[in-house]
Amino acid sequence: MRKTLASKVMPRKSKSTGTYPSPLPAHETKHHPQLTYPFLDKTFSLKQLNDGQSNGTGLWLGSQCLSLYLSDIEQSLLKSVKARRKVENTTTAERPPRAIELGSGIGLGALALSSSGWDVLATDTDFIVRSVLQPNVTTNTSLSSGRVRAKELDWTTPPLEWRWDNPSSVTCSAEKEAINEVDDIAMPTIDPPFDLIISSDTIFSAELAPCLLRTMAHLSKISRVPPASAETPGGKAYYPPVYLAIENRDPLLVAKTLNEAREEWGFGLTRVPHTKVSATLKTGGVDWDEEEWEGVEIWVLTL
Repeated sequence: MRKTLASKVMPRKSKSTGTYPSPLPAHETKHHPQLTYPFLDKTFSLKQLNDGQSNGTGLWLGSQCLSLYLSDIEQSLLKSVKARRKVENTTTAERPPRAIELGSGIGLGALALSSSGWDVLATDTDFIVRSVLQPNVTTNTSLSSGRVRAKELDWTTPPLEWRWDNPSSVTCSAEKEAINEVDDIAMPTIDPPFDLIISSDTIFSAELAPCLLRTMAHLSKISRVPPASAETPGGKAYYPPVYLAIENRDPLLVAKTLNEAREEWGFGLTRVPHTKVSATLKTGGVDWDEEEWEGVEIWVLTL
């Protein structure tokens, strides 16, 4: 049951497990400017916009599903990070696991990861970062045991033009007014290499999809950990996995994009079984009918 109070949308009580309250599916909350969003034992306060300027300023189903799935497989992810760090054998071995989110929107994915100890660079266009992403990061800072940093990252900008030293933008060459409502000099940066790359609800445009794939491939390559010994033939290099959640509204575009990821960028593709995602949602307290999220797919891309 939905209860509305002072323009906030409240969660419904879960019937499936009773352990956690159930969030509402994104399509039931589009008209609410403020969400009280339950995520396991946390409750995020999330600002969103529905003014028609951008699709990225609202909550989407893919992010809801992916955030819970990543929480469910966290121990497996951390095991992989530990293996990477062992091979890496540098001073980064002791730092917290580090992730980057592409197309963060209102920031649910980044906040969810950060709440379990990850350092996360949350990225999107300048408008989205300033209007919803950075405000949500600031509002929910106390719920994070890791760090979250919001920056602009425009997929259409070629990677050779990226700048990691700009405190507000990876892809803007000019210095901009600070996005982050903190002291940019004092705040430690969250830069490559990354242990994990995530993105949700970001395959929606035939023009932008190739740019997204190029961005994912570049981030994977600059986060590569070489084999433990260059003298060992066939030694394994480690690349961070890319977890991509898709609400498949355009099957032709999705199929074309995934094929391009495999054929042109060399990604290996694995789809997470629907039954596994379903079990994760139930464990996380989500009480939705199957048809409410049946179009959501989670894919793992790895170089």
